[in-house]
Amino acid sequence: GAPELSGVMLVTALFGMTGLADDLFDLDERLKFIAFLALCAGLAWVTGPVTWLGVTYDLGMTLPIWAGMSGAILFVFVVVNAANFMDGSDGILASVMIPAGLGLMLAGLVAGSTAASVSGAILMAGLTGFLVLNWPPAKVFAGDVGALSAGALYAGGALCMAGKGFSGSLWLAVLFVLVFVVDVLLTLLRRARHGRFSLGAHREHAYQRLIDSGWSHRTVALGYGGVTGLIVLTGLAAAQGPDGAVPVVFAVWTVILTILHVWTGRRPV
Repeated sequence: GAPELSGVMLVTALFGMTGLADDLFDLDERLKFIAFLALCAGLAWVTGPVTWLGVTYDLGMTLPIWAGMSGAILFVFVVVNAANFMDGSDGILASVMIPAGLGLMLAGLVAGSTAASVSGAILMAGLTGFLVLNWPPAKVFAGDVGALSAGALYAGGALCMAGKGFSGSLWLAVLFVLVFVVDVLLTLLRRARHGRFSLGAHREHAYQRLIDSGWSHRTVALGYGGVTGLIVLTGLAAAQGPDGAVPVVFAVWTVILTILHVWTGRRPV
């Protein structure tokens, strides 16, 4: 509804202002972390916690408020940071978030969430215009202000939809940005396993390794965007299929993306 949408837009704007301040003044990492947590909690509060973790209409578990709110905060934190971490190659942010926004808009219609549909439409339209200037070779860059805003707008809209309308809506919220989430989480796990765990800048994300191995920015953007488009199509198709089909699609794509990530990590650079 309107209150949810207004809250999402407000917190998205605050994320953008934080990103702008970081672009201009290079904020202290601890201060930025505290600000992020506060904004993530604010976005989870305006959208409400996810209280039903369902595989089908009947199979699932009811979450206590504290668990639902914690999960919502974690979801926002991961998505916003994933968008920011992955915005390191011309065109990649928009190429992924445009189909994700389209998926959110359509899934929001199915779930009956106006806030989700409007958030997805705004995200898709805004980034389509941005992509014209960000397509390789890029003339304009998103910076923290653009990446954090895009991540927050998607995360807020997705939370408005998650757990509502149909059993698969919660899974679609993550599925549409799974390309970014898997890349970030598996990269952090690999770095932690080798004693290099850090949220600082590095060149170990899958897209960075592809570029270092000879892929062009254009090919990387097309690859990530194309895979995301397929994910969105299969997710939306599953939402129209048997009850419980969306979690199955989610599991399949998680396995596929994990295999691709491992393959990328073994490529010579």
